Amino acid sequence: MKKIIIYIITLFLLTGCYNYREIDSLGNVTSIIVHYEDDKFNLIIEIAETTEEGNVSYLIHTSGLTFERAINNANQNYNKILYFANLDLLLLTGDGLNKINSVIRHINRDLHFSFNFNLAVTNEPIDLTEYVEEYDAIFGTFIRQLVNNNLNDRYNITYLQFLNDFINNNRIRLPVLNIHDEQITFNLIEVQI
Repeated sequence: MKKIIIYIITLFLLTGCYNYREIDSLGNVTSIIVHYEDDKFNLIIEIAETTEEGNVSYLIHTSGLTFERAINNANQNYNKILYFANLDLLLLTGDGLNKINSVIRHINRDLHFSFNFNLAVTNEPIDLTEYVEEYDAIFGTFIRQLVNNNLNDRYNITYLQFLNDFINNNRIRLPVLNIHDEQITFNLIEVQI
């Protein structure tokens, strides 16, 4: 009888959230820029934080032979756990777009990603980030708001819409973001995957 009581008490003491993480230990990822060059994925990951001075963001440059390896390298080199549930934008360069299958496989397997972020393509990722920095804004959030506020809703393509078209072999269209006359311009391209 004593053993049963000890087991019951032990069960109550051992329960809890086994994977609970403090919010201070998470790095809130707002955008990922994917570029593929020299047989490796080169990522720029933007992490947003709220400080006493306001919202700030940090850019982490990382690379790996696979998309997953590049993400893991970023996790190892940053002092917080990367948290992708609030991702606003996945921006692909032309070369990164050619490796979209690897990116899709990782995102679909990783439970930390939501499917509500926007997708876009650019050939000018550095110019875009520098342009947004002039507004003292968080890049991923700024581009998402820009796309959402655009009167033409066809540029507002979320990952879930993209994935639905991809799975059903529909026409896949993605917005292209460029800098023209000191403003961000939109175009649409059809993608063959």
